[in-house]
Amino acid sequence: MSNLWEYRGLIKKMAVTDLKLRYKNSVLGIVWSLLQPLLMLLVLYIVFSSIFANRSIDHYPLFLLLGIISWGFMDKATNMSLGSIVGKPNLVKKIYFPREVLVISACLTALMMTALEFVVFGAFMIVFGLLPTLTAILFPAVMAVEFIFVLGISLGIASLNVRYRDVQWIWGVVMQAGFFLTPIIYSLSMLQGVPFVELLKYNPMGVIMEMLRGVLIYDALPVAQNVAYIISISLLALAFGWIVFSKLEPKFAEEV
Repeated sequence: MSNLWEYRGLIKKMAVTDLKLRYKNSVLGIVWSLLQPLLMLLVLYIVFSSIFANRSIDHYPLFLLLGIISWGFMDKATNMSLGSIVGKPNLVKKIYFPREVLVISACLTALMMTALEFVVFGAFMIVFGLLPTLTAILFPAVMAVEFIFVLGISLGIASLNVRYRDVQWIWGVVMQAGFFLTPIIYSLSMLQGVPFVELLKYNPMGVIMEMLRGVLIYDALPVAQNVAYIISISLLALAFGWIVFSKLEPKFAEEV
């Protein structure tokens, strides 16, 4: 891990290159990263605020969009990481560098795409008459914790996918289930009395979303207990992912 700092330039270059390649043959190019959440918010605002109005959650359109953007970062980062090693066999076989660079750059690419989506989110906060308060200065810190959590998962599944290609299909199912088990389109307060709802409070992504919504939408500081919990879980995820990656990495060249 210590020598990764020496490759920071490579990580940055690969992340930026991957971002450009995603929109290389597109007429609008990187503008799609702005249009996608913009169009998504338009549809969701019409459906959930007009037809299926949800009055139990304040600022519901923003609540919903922030949850989707936050979950979208995890979805993009993990799925891009799954192919970050198996998708570059020539690079893995012929050039020596820490293979972690491939996963980290994939997560950074996803983070840059998400940053553009947050620009759109900020614009719509203004449209809906909601200006950021001082609690918004904690937003980068919460995103940093999410990045650590997602990176840990990405390292684990990316390395496992080299040996067991079924991982990519299993992960797709996990993400689909996770979407509905995470308070993205609903709040946990709406599920009072539902069996096992207390277990959902320990969903790391749910805790992160609660923090993001608090500091950006509801002018609320994160609860100390939640901060301690999510930092611990994120560091554990990173440590576990790194251990799995380190154990499988020596055979990557043979198996890609």
